Amino acid sequence: MELFVTERGNKGLRFNNYTYRLIEVNKKSKRFRCTKKDCPASLLTDCDEQNIVKIGKPHNHEAPSTHAKEMQTARASIKRKAEDSLNERPSKLVCSVVSSFSTITSRDLDNLTRQVRQYRLKSRPKLPKTREEVLSVLRDYDSDFIMEIDESLQICLITTVENLNFLSSSTHILADGTFQFCPRYFYQLYTFHGTRNGHFIPCVFALLPNKKEATYTRALQMPRHV
Repeated sequence: MELFVTERGNKGLRFNNYTYRLIEVNKKSKRFRCTKKDCPASLLTDCDEQNIVKIGKPHNHEAPSTHAKEMQTARASIKRKAEDSLNERPSKLVCSVVSSFSTITSRDLDNLTRQVRQYRLKSRPKLPKTREEVLSVLRDYDSDFIMEIDESLQICLITTVENLNFLSSSTHILADGTFQFCPRYFYQLYTFHGTRNGHFIPCVFALLPNKKEATYTRALQMPRHV
């Protein structure tokens, strides 16, 4: 008898090469049923899940192959690790899980790697779909960055206290923008650079919605009022 956690995070049990899922708990025992949907087989364990106290109806199908059992184990383990280790590369995560398995193929590795990405996408917050949603997320973002937002002109200025101090102490300030490298839903990324030892250091970043004169005027004013 072997206990395990299913892909959905529920308790499971393996016995005689068959897999069961927990379906009922009472004061004296726990009931497990075959994971195959139309199979009537079940069994009872004690409350501590240490011993099988009763075996119910027989299975109406053959036991899963070694490959099927290894894939089931891999999916359940990968799902938990994908959510707990968000920075680990999917391919590396999969290899660490299946390294001791004997029947996993290269095609299985590709499928499991895709599943890691899918699990992580589900655990992440939804991406903003408009500029207003982006500004709302940035406004509520809790970090060491300073987020100054002009709601009427939809300008967002991003910096830190250290960067502002550096910029204010610079003898020369250079401001320039790029249209090519700009976050989605914004028109331009405008950057303020301070100088140190002949080098220009980016200190303040402004996300602009357009290139109107009023937008630039406000963007140039905002660092002084942060």
